[in-house]
Amino acid sequence: MVLEEYKEEIEEVGKIFYRFSVMFLALSIFFFVFGFRKVSVHGFELYLPMPSFPSISAQTFHFLKKAFLPEKVELVVLNPLDALLIQIEISFFLSFLVSLPFLAYELSRFVLPAMKESEKSVVVEFLLPSILLFVCGCSFAYFVLIPLTFKFLYFYVFIAGIKPLLDASTFVSMVLGLFVASGILFLLPVCMVLLTLFAGIEPKIYLQNFKVAIVIFLIFAAVLTPDGSGVTQILFTVPLSFLYFLGYVWSRKVFERSAT
Repeated sequence: MVLEEYKEEIEEVGKIFYRFSVMFLALSIFFFVFGFRKVSVHGFELYLPMPSFPSISAQTFHFLKKAFLPEKVELVVLNPLDALLIQIEISFFLSFLVSLPFLAYELSRFVLPAMKESEKSVVVEFLLPSILLFVCGCSFAYFVLIPLTFKFLYFYVFIAGIKPLLDASTFVSMVLGLFVASGILFLLPVCMVLLTLFAGIEPKIYLQNFKVAIVIFLIFAAVLTPDGSGVTQILFTVPLSFLYFLGYVWSRKVFERSAT
């Protein structure tokens, strides 16, 4: 049977995800229980993680609130359990971000020995750009996407004279979701090059469908940033269009190199 043939490999992958799960759970507990406290050590003031409340997850919530919540908007909880669930959600999010490099390292250590030298070079070539693009996407969400989204959405609330209240769990889910979505979308050039390498899509097809791609970006941005002004849609579409062109240039170079 096929499963019997790859029994050792399946068991090894299971061990990798088991170690990842243990690390993920341990870090989640750490972020939920520990908080940074100012401690004086030999006259030097340091911020060290210690069991305390507010925890790191609660401190992160206050940071997100200060960074993105518009003035005069009040966060509320409709259920006393929501405050606990919010901190658990943030703990999971932080734990996933911290433990993800460990999972990538373990999987690469498992996969790389079975690869050819040419395949190894492809993995190494894409690893650093993928990390940089994801970080750029999260930075774009932090500095541009999230602040403008809340600003334009609450603009209509203020001009209507409605008291601005926002459910705290909705706020956290929206902010974290935009972070992840923006980071993943900025991996567009990597996906385009991978399609060229493994699906045989020629770079000229990307160039021929550039206008179609812009329309898709506008529609997607309208769904992701639902304000009627169109400003955030444009701000989201411009970097995606640039990334699309970057993916075309990158895939063309890879395609020409593989053809020689």
